[in-house]
Amino acid sequence: MRLFFAVTPDVALRDRLVSLVRELGLAAHANWRVVQPAQLHLTLHFIEHMPAEYGDLLLQHVEQVIDRHPAFSVPLSAPVLFPSPTRPRVVVAQAGVAPALEALAAALRHAARRAGLPAPRRRFRGHITLGRLRGGSAPALPPPQVLPLLDCCRITLYQSELCPAGARHTALEEWPLPP
Repeated sequence: MRLFFAVTPDVALRDRLVSLVRELGLAAHANWRVVQPAQLHLTLHFIEHMPAEYGDLLLQHVEQVIDRHPAFSVPLSAPVLFPSPTRPRVVVAQAGVAPALEALAAALRHAARRAGLPAPRRRFRGHITLGRLRGGSAPALPPPQVLPLLDCCRITLYQSELCPAGARHTALEEWPLPP
């Protein structure tokens, strides 16, 4: 089972991200697949494969760390080609410097390791994917603009199912962060 912990943007930010994708005209480019509004999220920790028997232990470790991380906000800027402008795979709203975000992602990564799951292959770089490059070159994008803050007040555990039209995410569990 593929799982990930994420922060989901509130309705106002999600609408702004959808508007930005429309302004960029990503859907008009054949080599871009736009992320559907309901699928927008900032991944904190991804678990590529989790055997079912690890589930209860993982949740137990996660619940121990959630209470130690109060709610916070994260600055975002977009559009940004990711992981780099010369070799883009996605266009994103990139998280700015946010020590609380880094600390929460590290705590979730540590909880997963304590539950016996492997560490992720990539380092954490906070972002919300807006579109995926299917091949070819990326169109020129305007300079990044500052977006509304991402309010991180709850964490959601999602199951991710790969489908021909793109991944489908189903919320399994949710935890509010303390004020």
